[in-house]
Amino acid sequence: MNEFTRQYLETALWSSLAGDDEPLDTATPDREAYNLSDIAPEAVVQAEADCARFQKENEANLEAFYADHDESTAGHCFWLDRNGHGTGFWDRSPEPAVTALSEAAQAFGEVYLHEIGGKIHV
Repeated sequence: MNEFTRQYLETALWSSLAGDDEPLDTATPDREAYNLSDIAPEAVVQAEADCARFQKENEANLEAFYADHDESTAGHCFWLDRNGHGTGFWDRSPEPAVTALSEAAQAFGEVYLHEIGGKIHV
C-alpha cells in the first residue's frame, strides 16, 4: 500500500464515527480503537482502486501539489474533499492545481465507513 492510500484510510478512520459517536480510531470504555488491520480486505481493495484512479486521472495536478506537499497529505486531502469535510486540497494553497484536485475528489462522491462483525467496511 502506498503512502497516499495509507493516509487516505487513516484519515477515514479518524474522521468517521462509530455507533457511539466517537471516531473509529479512538478507544472508548466499550471498545478498542480501530486501525488499518481492522479494515475489511474488500474495503482496502476498493480504497486502493479509488486512490490509484484518482492519482492517475490527476497526475499533472498532483505533481504541482507535490512541490509543497507529500503523498500522505494528498491522500488525507482526497478523503476529506471527497466526503465534504470542509477542508482538503483547496485550503492548502491558492494554486489552480489544488482547486482542480478538490473538484476531482468531490466528483468521486462520498463514501462512508461502518463496522460489521468487528471489521470496517465502506
